[in-house]
Amino acid sequence: MKITNAARSRWAGMLLFTGLMLAGCQLMAATVRRGLMVGIDHYDPTYINSPLNSCTNDAIGMKWSVLSDAGRWSPGNVSVLIDAQATKTAIRTAISQMAAAAVSGDLVVYFHSSHGGRHSGYDAYVATYNANYEDYELAADLATFQSGVTVIIIVDSCYSGGMFKELVPGVNDWDFAGNVMRKLDALQQAAGLEKAVSIGWLTASDYDELSWAGDPYSLFAGYVIEGFYNADANVNGDVTFLELYDYAAPLTLAENPSQTAQAMNTSLLSATIAAATRTHTAAFTMTGTPKLNGAVQSSIALPAGSNLSGGFAYRAENGAVSNANMIAVVGLVNGANLWDGGEPLVVYSGVPSQSGSTGKAAWTNLTVPAALGACSLRYKAYQSANTAQCISDFKTSPPVSNSAAMEGLVATVTVEASEPSFHKTGSPTLNGQVRDGIAMPGGGNLSGSFPYLAKNGQDTNVAMVTVVGLVNSANQWTGGIPQVVYSGVPSLAGDAGTAVWTDLSVPASAPCLKLRFKAYSATSEGQCISNFQTNPPTADSGAMEGVVATVGDLWAAATDAGSGWSWLSWFGYFAQHGNGWIFHAERGWTYCVGSSTVNLWLWSTSPTWMWSSDATYPFLWSHSLQSWVWYYTGTGHGTGGWYYNFATGSAVWL
Repeated sequence: MKITNAARSRWAGMLLFTGLMLAGCQLMAATVRRGLMVGIDHYDPTYINSPLNSCTNDAIGMKWSVLSDAGRWSPGNVSVLIDAQATKTAIRTAISQMAAAAVSGDLVVYFHSSHGGRHSGYDAYVATYNANYEDYELAADLATFQSGVTVIIIVDSCYSGGMFKELVPGVNDWDFAGNVMRKLDALQQAAGLEKAVSIGWLTASDYDELSWAGDPYSLFAGYVIEGFYNADANVNGDVTFLELYDYAAPLTLAENPSQTAQAMNTSLLSATIAAATRTHTAAFTMTGTPKLNGAVQSSIALPAGSNLSGGFAYRAENGAVSNANMIAVVGLVNGANLWDGGEPLVVYSGVPSQSGSTGKAAWTNLTVPAALGACSLRYKAYQSANTAQCISDFKTSPPVSNSAAMEGLVATVTVEASEPSFHKTGSPTLNGQVRDGIAMPGGGNLSGSFPYLAKNGQDTNVAMVTVVGLVNSANQWTGGIPQVVYSGVPSLAGDAGTAVWTDLSVPASAPCLKLRFKAYSATSEGQCISNFQTNPPTADSGAMEGVVATVGDLWAAATDAGSGWSWLSWFGYFAQHGNGWIFHAERGWTYCVGSSTVNLWLWSTSPTWMWSSDATYPFLWSHSLQSWVWYYTGTGHGTGGWYYNFATGSAVWL
């Protein structure tokens, strides 16, 4: 359990566990160093529904701290598992792989930051994404390392210490470190091994203490990471694990007097170099899989001329000048490492700390270039406050590295050939009212409009003509000369506007029609109208055609609700019985008169005649009361209902 950084007041179970598996007595001569860094802030909600805020930063910060020593650490040998990646199986598999690869003289780092806890009796555990990682399971995993391998484990968790104290059952029998050691010793003795694996420990707290989380790092872990810069007490250019402990422990205690860091096997810790002392150099790195157009993914295919939005988690560090502003830019780069078009966008601007600042970099509507093929979405950071200069530099000297201190790859983007398209982007206006359907008398005229988005294809100078007309249920043109509602040359990125028509003739007899549109890559309006008549659109929603509205009898816009019932969002459920009669689910038997729902008279035995429309209902004009009334929707059950009479200011049952 840890206390979060929000005023350090909320206790939250958390564990930071860093294990360093080191081979041989003279660890300074390690042949290969390997690392596994684990950080879990968010968990499978069926396991733990209590997120943390610094665990993933701890893991990533530790990774970059060791990798700062390029002479000892190789990026290919350091892995990171965060959040959903860090399942129990994944963690144990990674440790097993390190055990299989490690030989005498090798060094392996395992860093784990997450919730932790204990059971009654002698058992304690650390949390993975989806399950407890029990102390006896870690002991069993450590026992698989070859003879001569040394393991140094650093744990920042509640109840983590106490291995130096004599075990008192029921008092201090829950400390994680002590339990692992006792169970590991038992396994080694059973196998006839005398201390085959040598282990040194650092813990952030004693067996009966809690530890604090923080921002951006957990309390103890943050000072350990800071120690890679400042802990070289003998100023020899290297930082040992004992120096990290000696630096972090008193600072932790000073900030939280109830958190006493512990150390075991100090001679081993003193002899083991963690890394060369870090210098403050500027860095900006992406720390997770990006989100592209709403989905978490590392590659995306998009049509030419479209837009790409997204974001990614970052970690920014300042250089020797601690107050220098930093700007990070994203843009598209082709296979020849040249800027590929589409104005680069700024995703970060600020002054990061020297120990590291974290956050989310985001951008919207980065234009995808017209050139087809694969390109790279890359970022590049500058210690500068001049945004225009940084964008200009990105264009002239784009980033080329997939992973460097100040630049890297965000994702791969495949530019596909785009096709022309014309889409209705909102509800139409029909004879003055915004609606998706209208009842029209035969022989009447229909005027209206709808918003559209028109896009050109790969050839950006092709004209487009869009036509609207009426089509029956057999997908045949029904009469009424189709009308042109758009004619122009849309851009590759897309042009928005409003398509308008007037006085489209409605056929004399048509039980139910669809007002449809169809767009053509053409210049002849007459030819497009003729094509609409002979080959009307059939798709309700396609790249170049679609439905505008339903046009027909009084209830043309109603939805079939099954079992003989119809439904209108403004009117509710009703059953049609012909000759003007309906049975309304609340009002009961009602006789309806009107050429459309814009002008509708309703008659029943109690309220007699009432007038309303799809724009005014449930407000109705009562002929018998000579007053406006408001129907309390839901009060009727097929026999009438309660109404508010505006003339008398009282409710009445009608």
